[in-house]
Amino acid sequence: MMKKTNFPWLLLPVFLFGACESYEDTPLVFDPNAPSSAAPVITSVEPQGAAFAGYTEIRLLGDNFSTRMEDNVVYFGGERAEIKSASKTEMRVIPPNLIADNLTIKVVVAAALTIAQFSPYNLKAVSTEYGNFTDLDLVYALALDANENVYADLKGVGVVSNVFKITPQGAKTEFGRTNFPQAIEMHIGPGGELYLHRSLGNLFKIGAGGGEAQAFATLPSRTASFDFDENGNILAAGNRSGVFSVTPGGAVANTGKFLLYDVRAVRVFNGFLYVLALYSGSDPTVPRSGIWRAPILSAAGDLGNEESVFDWANSGEFAAARFYALTFSEDGEIYVGTNNADPILRINPQGAAEAIYKGLLKPEATHLVWGNENYLYMNRGSAQPENRRVIRIDMGKKGAPYYGRK
Repeated sequence: MMKKTNFPWLLLPVFLFGACESYEDTPLVFDPNAPSSAAPVITSVEPQGAAFAGYTEIRLLGDNFSTRMEDNVVYFGGERAEIKSASKTEMRVIPPNLIADNLTIKVVVAAALTIAQFSPYNLKAVSTEYGNFTDLDLVYALALDANENVYADLKGVGVVSNVFKITPQGAKTEFGRTNFPQAIEMHIGPGGELYLHRSLGNLFKIGAGGGEAQAFATLPSRTASFDFDENGNILAAGNRSGVFSVTPGGAVANTGKFLLYDVRAVRVFNGFLYVLALYSGSDPTVPRSGIWRAPILSAAGDLGNEESVFDWANSGEFAAARFYALTFSEDGEIYVGTNNADPILRINPQGAAEAIYKGLLKPEATHLVWGNENYLYMNRGSAQPENRRVIRIDMGKKGAPYYGRK
C-alpha cells in the first residue's frame, strides 16, 4: 500500500520568487495634493422658516455651490433632498417627506473640505387627519361656521344620523340629531343655524344652539347640492330637476335653469352660481361633463343663461374620474373633489388644470369645505373603513366666502 507523501519544501522557491515581485502603488481614495473647492455657504432659505415636506420647492441662496447638480448633496436633518437646479449661488430643492421642526439643512459639495449648514428649519405636513374619527365612523357631510367649528353628519343607529361639532381646540361633542339616515350636504346659514340637505329634496335646519333637525322647505324634485347666495337665498340643484331658489322664509321657486343637467355640486362665487354636472341634452356643441355657471340676476335668486366654464375632457388624468365636490379659493381658482388617485383638481382662471399636492393626498374627496383661513377640509370617503377620514389640508391661502356664514 502506497502512502501519500507531502513535500512542502518544493513550495519554498515559489514563495521566495513571489515575495520578490514588485507591485504598483495602489491609488489613494483621497489625494492630499488635489486642489479643494471653496467652502459652500448658505446665507438664506426661501420660503423662510418652514415649507411643506415632500412638496414645496425651496431656494437655497448662498455661494460656492457646484454648477454640476450631481456634485451637490442636500440634507434636511438626516434625509436627502431632491435637487431640481443648481448654480454657484442658488439651488432649488424639494425637501424629503419628513415632518419635523428645528432641522439643520446641510449642503455637501464635491471637493469642498467643509459642509454648509443652516438652521433651524421646519418641514410641515400638507395635511392631517382631523376630528379623531375612526374606522367605525361614516361621515356623510361637513360644514364650518365663522369660528372654524367643524360640523360632521355621521351615520347613527337605525334611520337617524348624528351631527357632531369639533372646535378648533379639538373638543368634539354631539351637536344635533336628524330623523333621516343622512345629510348629503350641510351649510351654516343666516343666524348661525345649520342647514341640512336630504337627497329626497327636503331641507332641514338645526338651531345655532343645537338639537333636533326641523323641516325648513320641501323642493318639488330630488336635488343633490345647495349653497347660499349673498342675499341669504338657497340655490339647490340635482339630476335634471333644474335649480330651485329658496328664500330665507322658506318660499320655493324654480329658476328654469340647468334643466338638462345632472348636477353633482353647486357653489356661489362672485355673483354667479357654478355647477359641476353631466349634460344630458342633445346639443353636440355642449360638453358632456364639466363646470357651468349662470349669473345671479336678482335679490330673489333669479338666474341668467347657462355658460360653459370648463370642459371635463380637458382635465387630463382626471377625465375618467368621478367628481363630487366644488369650491373656490379667494383668488378665483376652482377646486374639484374626485375619486382620482390624486383626488383634488385645481383649475386656474385661464382654464389650466392640475392635481394639487400630487402623491400626498389619498382618494376619495367626496366633500370639500374651505375654512375661514388657509385650511381646506376634505371628507375622504371610501368603501374601506380604514381609509375613511376627515382631512384638513393647508392650502397656503384663503377660500372664497361662504355667504351663509356671514
